[in-house]
Amino acid sequence: MSDLSSSASPPPLLTSAALALLRPASTVGGANTAADGVSDEGRTYLVASAEIAAPAVAIVLKKYEKEGAGGVVGRDLMALKEAALSSDLPFSPSAVSLILVLVDCDRLSPSPTNACANCACLLAHLYPTSALGVKFSKRHLLEKDEDDAVVWYLLSSCFAVSEHKEVREAALEAARELEMSLEGASARSRAEHLTAILTQSGQSALKSSEEYVKTVFDGLADVFEERLVDKLGYRVPWQLFDIVYEHFREGEAALVSEYINRTMTVVDLGCGTGLVGKCFSALVREKSHERSLLEADLRDTTNHKARLMDAIVEMDAVDPDHNDTDFNEAREENGRVIKKCEGRLSIITNLLEAQEKKGIEAMWEKPKGRMLGCDLSPKMCSAANQTGAYTEMVETVDCDNFLKGFQAETVHIIVSADTYIYVGDLRATFEQSARILVRGGVLAFSIETLGEGVDDKGFKLLPSGRYAQAPSYVKGLAETYGFAVLKEKEIVIRK
Repeated sequence: MSDLSSSASPPPLLTSAALALLRPASTVGGANTAADGVSDEGRTYLVASAEIAAPAVAIVLKKYEKEGAGGVVGRDLMALKEAALSSDLPFSPSAVSLILVLVDCDRLSPSPTNACANCACLLAHLYPTSALGVKFSKRHLLEKDEDDAVVWYLLSSCFAVSEHKEVREAALEAARELEMSLEGASARSRAEHLTAILTQSGQSALKSSEEYVKTVFDGLADVFEERLVDKLGYRVPWQLFDIVYEHFREGEAALVSEYINRTMTVVDLGCGTGLVGKCFSALVREKSHERSLLEADLRDTTNHKARLMDAIVEMDAVDPDHNDTDFNEAREENGRVIKKCEGRLSIITNLLEAQEKKGIEAMWEKPKGRMLGCDLSPKMCSAANQTGAYTEMVETVDCDNFLKGFQAETVHIIVSADTYIYVGDLRATFEQSARILVRGGVLAFSIETLGEGVDDKGFKLLPSGRYAQAPSYVKGLAETYGFAVLKEKEIVIRK
């Protein structure tokens, strides 16, 4: 426990308060006894913390001092947690106090909150040198909620990558115990993946298990676009479309007629919520007549407004003092027309947005080509199907088996946006892609870049739980399976 009090000048009673975390409770005692596992010195520290903490925190601490763990409810602990994590102090009084309260509350049956999970969260942020957070995480998963994604994240992204050997060893021990003890298949798959991260061995070190991918993305389906696109600035589907569109538009490909007539077959590997499908629908559908007219009107009105504004700038250059009557009348007339243009642009924009809200069918004519997709997450597949972007129902199957279902040389474009980061070894995917692509077809994808020479395999399972591939590994596969690298671009996948 010395790790918990490693500050050069800890506040008074910090060591005594922190040591109370490890003291087993003989019974769940009242607020003023030491039998509940919180020492008298620890309680003195709680009272002292209440005097200097924010008002909301002070109320909770005094409530705990008076009524004990039984008087503390979930919203009280949330107030303490927010105060603890918001402090800039390395040893926040409210943080230490909260850990003490959480430990005490967790001894109640049933516990009023996920006390172990909150303890693990605080320890990961405030005391990263201690393995105690691993123990709280393991206990929460074994006794409270084996599918808690936040606690799994703490184990893999905080404790498993700790700079301290003791913490990493504790995380590996916990992963192996969880792998043997947990009942649910989804929870066990997380434990297996965590073990692979720490040992770089086993099947999960080469490729994520289907159960793991399903578990992770079923849990993200409802918030996927909000988190990834809105908050993290994820733009990979759009960036891949721009590269492919430019390639075909330039007429370099052997598939110009299919591109012009929208008769291509496009395959989306790991479709998620259908972002790629919505982007690439333009290659298998013609725009609806109404949308084509609106976009032409938008373009013409925008250009007309720009010309009027340029004319005003030219008049100002010739007559900066506005002394010329003819120029002044022209300026006023241009100003009136510009306002009309702005009003029209607003109407057109609203109509286009209304079409987009109605979905793909309002924006595009019936498809001439095929837009197909697969994903391992049933919830992601459901979300993708609801977009209307795919010409056939998205299949719940892994990428390699999905590709095996196509006849040779029948697909024009294969897209994989942020999917290979859950595959690892790409040999089977490249082999099948080479088999089913027509002559002149393209494989467009993104990877997380692994530094050259970091792993002899050319790819590696990272602490994030995702895989990264070295550029030389990808280019080697391309050469092996008869691909030529057309374009390569460094991008930021997410913030």
